[in-house]
Parts: sequence; C-alpha cells; structure tokens
Amino acid sequence: MDNEKILKLFKHFAGDPLDIHGLVVTPVKVEPSVRRNGRTNMYFRVQNPNDVSYFSPIVGDYIYDETEDFGDFVNEKIDVYFVPNFKQGIYLNEELKSRIQKVFNSVKEINFTLGTPFIGYERYKLFIESVGVSTSYWDNESFGLYNNVKVVRAEKDGEWWDPKVVVSEYLNDFLPDKESYWETENLYPQIDNILNNYPLFRDPYGNNLGYYDTKFIQ
Repeated sequence: MDNEKILKLFKHFAGDPLDIHGLVVTPVKVEPSVRRNGRTNMYFRVQNPNDVSYFSPIVGDYIYDETEDFGDFVNEKIDVYFVPNFKQGIYLNEELKSRIQKVFNSVKEINFTLGTPFIGYERYKLFIESVGVSTSYWDNESFGLYNNVKVVRAEKDGEWWDPKVVVSEYLNDFLPDKESYWETENLYPQIDNILNNYPLFRDPYGNNLGYYDTKFIQ
C-alpha cells in the first residue's frame, strides 16, 4: 500500500492528532523498513503543551496499541518511531519533581546492620540531607531516579564514625547482599504512591517501572 495512503488512513482510523494523557501526538511520516523486511516504519511528532510528566517507553506503548489495531485492519506490520525533537527517557515537570523531592527530604537517616547477633554484629546510621533529584538510567523496561544526598554525620554502634567509612560499608558490604529494589521499598516507597497518579509512568498492568536509589555526593 502507498505510504501516503497508509498515513492518511491511520489519521482517519486513530485520530489526528492523538491525545495521550495530555501529550499531542501527530503521525508525520511512513516509509518501508530497511532493517525488517515486510514491515513499515511510522514516525510521530510529540508535543507537550500541557507540560505532562512521562516515561517515553510508556508513551510508545500507547501509540503502539493504536498502530497494532490499525495494522491488523490494513494488513500491515507497523513499527513506531519518534522524530528527534522528542525528549526520550524520563521527563519530570516541576510539580512532580517537587513532590518527589519532598519524599527525599523526609528521609533523614539510613539504618543498617552487618554481621549477625552472634558474630560481628554492627549497627550503622547515616544521617543524610537531600540536595536534589536526578535520573540514573532508563531503558524500555524500567527507569531509575537518584536521591542525591550529602552525609551530615555517621554512627557505628551508637558512636560517631567516619562518614566515608560508613558509606563504604553501606555501598560495598550491605547493599550487594540485598535485592536491587531494597532502597525503593525500604527508603522511598511513597514515590510509587505518587506515580500511581501519573498514567505515563505505569505499564499496561498498572505497575510502576521505577527504581529509586541514593547517590552520595561528596
């Protein structure tokens, strides 16, 4: 089928533009795939006039739902691409960033232990101050946010201790024995509650895709 006809039919089928939870998504180009035989590439321009927070792979999933239904209708296999001016990855508007920052600000201590009650048991505390939110990574399956912190002071077994030593114990001895989501669940569980109100951070099953970790700033 002619590329211009596919584009015109899709606009009629799905709408032009598409409204994806406040994002304005416009199909702009169709061409045969040069990498995947028998498939068609469809390109979309995404505009954000409402300053919507999003995780771009979820935006892609919404678009793919439309192209898949349309592809079944016209017997075409369609792959979704964004035009380059769309910021991919994580976008946090100031309102959402502020809500996340409040959670990070509320975490004043990290408490952990090493050893066992019978052998080498040691109790540690890190007293921290959040200095900002940043992105750690993202891929099509998940994303990460950092709580960037400064260590105010540290304790070992109730006594003041060298903060660098305690941070090293935490990063190199404590966390490696825990699941990758330990900080997400034990330090920052409220962030999932916040992101539940933002559909462009949830997968089709309603799960948030984020991991939230601590980054120590010297």
